[in-house]
Amino acid sequence: MGHGGRLTLLKSPLVSAKPAGSPRPFDSESGKNEMYMFETPEFQRLFYDLFFVANLTTFTSLHEINGAHTLSSYAGFFCILWFTWCQVSLFDVRYVSDGVLERCLKALQFAIMIGFAVVGPKFDPYEQKAGIFRALSLILAASRLVLSIQYLIVLFHVKKYKNSKMPIGLLALSTFIAGVIYLGISFGFKKDQHSRIYAAWYVVAVAEIGINIIISSLWKVVSFKGTHLVQRMSLLTLIILGEGIIVVVKSIGKIVKQENAYSSATVGNIIAVVAMIYFLYMLYFDWLNIHNHFGSIRQQIWTFLHFPFHLFLVLSLEGTSQVIIVRKLAEAITLLSDKFLSAFEKFNDDSVEYSMDDLISTFNSTIQGIFKTYPPTYTQTITEVQEGLEQLRDATANSTRDDAVTDVLATVVNSIYETYGIELREEDVEKMTSAEQNEKYAHVFRVLFVYFFVTIGVTILLMNLLNYLSISHKSSGRLSLGSWLRLSFNTVIGLALCAIAGIGRTSDAMSYLVSPWVLPSIAIALFLMLVVNNIRRATPHNDQAHDLGGAHVSYHPAAEEMQPMVHNEKGAMAYSHPLPYEPYRGAAPN
Repeated sequence: MGHGGRLTLLKSPLVSAKPAGSPRPFDSESGKNEMYMFETPEFQRLFYDLFFVANLTTFTSLHEINGAHTLSSYAGFFCILWFTWCQVSLFDVRYVSDGVLERCLKALQFAIMIGFAVVGPKFDPYEQKAGIFRALSLILAASRLVLSIQYLIVLFHVKKYKNSKMPIGLLALSTFIAGVIYLGISFGFKKDQHSRIYAAWYVVAVAEIGINIIISSLWKVVSFKGTHLVQRMSLLTLIILGEGIIVVVKSIGKIVKQENAYSSATVGNIIAVVAMIYFLYMLYFDWLNIHNHFGSIRQQIWTFLHFPFHLFLVLSLEGTSQVIIVRKLAEAITLLSDKFLSAFEKFNDDSVEYSMDDLISTFNSTIQGIFKTYPPTYTQTITEVQEGLEQLRDATANSTRDDAVTDVLATVVNSIYETYGIELREEDVEKMTSAEQNEKYAHVFRVLFVYFFVTIGVTILLMNLLNYLSISHKSSGRLSLGSWLRLSFNTVIGLALCAIAGIGRTSDAMSYLVSPWVLPSIAIALFLMLVVNNIRRATPHNDQAHDLGGAHVSYHPAAEEMQPMVHNEKGAMAYSHPLPYEPYRGAAPN
């Protein structure tokens, strides 16, 4: 991986080795953290991120959110995955090196991610399988124990620096204790017993991050100042947006593979969803303050807030993909219902010669046309439809006839749902009639309506809060009136979208959900935010920034701690001379 020489068994993460003389102190009076934070190739860290997104994509494809239970199950697994990724990343941005032992430990972290992929499909807190939950707890324990070994290796290299031993020792101890706790939790899962002890996973995970942040705040030598932490979080955001694009494109693929798929509403929704994701991308990265350090405490809060932000972003993108499908379902069901209603009205009209055989023939041809476009998932569906049509033929009373038509229509509608992957649990299907299943589907759509608007609204609110935290108050003093107005406008948009979820139990919610305006209205709201947040009053040129022939130089507030960073026209970033933390080369010969 870019080595000029051979790999060493145990490579020091310190910037300077000790070929001659004494290395520059790791814990000098200025508290500088002289690790390989600027020298380690970024692709070594990004490779681990690929395992994260592969897990997330696999879990998303296998866990359809069709109710409150599946929603909380999805969120629960995401929390486990994200906190594990975060703990490893907090180590990587400060202390990762590239020796043989480090590569072996990193390989174990990759294997742990594969372990998550193995247990993920069976993860369900409401229908616990003791073996799955025990295995997941052991995987968490292994992850933290490997991480504690990595911290101990760093501790070995800084053993001569008294100011460094204590914080790094505490980090190693905290991850070791967390691993032991996860190991102990694994014994709490018993066969055929439902246990809530899994809630301790989340308590321990939050405590781990909290301890890490506290230690990095109390000891400058292990702080995140000058690391790639901001870039790492922003890159994960980009990866999650990419995963969301994959989910959305899959949903689009499902609806356009059918005949006559490209209606005006479908095309409009596809355009709207692409615009939504692009606007979210632009807003986040327009607000991202990569080049200026915005305070250690503020930066750590900013980092931790990415957990709920990423969670709600993932859920909102998953909801977006489902809204696309629901809109297409509405088109198919409306077509089916209109043809059924028209035929039934003609049958009940005494002035029109229209027999029962004609009615059944019309129903049958309509259903066959629907099944040609939306093939049934189960052969049992065709049998149920035939039985329903026979009951309709034999019906004598109007009430019996109405019930038979309702059952046939509900069976076909449920089959369309199943074609698009919106399925109920097998045990629910076995216990319910077609009409009851149809009502259960209506509940699924109400849950979708509520969680979609809540998640997209909270995503905007959290993104706005991240924007506020990333503003460098050292250089700007206090926020201008325009900045406050823009932040307030963003807050109003977020709260307004959350408030729409309040009508989730009304008939208006379903009418709006199946209309073609759900995604376009959100795209318009995001576009307004983009416009408002890019309106700026003309100001004099910043004294701290200078145009230099296509390059832009921005100076950090603490000039004594960080050198100027140069942006060239291609967007590459480099440090101007002299390089920060230049390795000590020993005393000059006499």
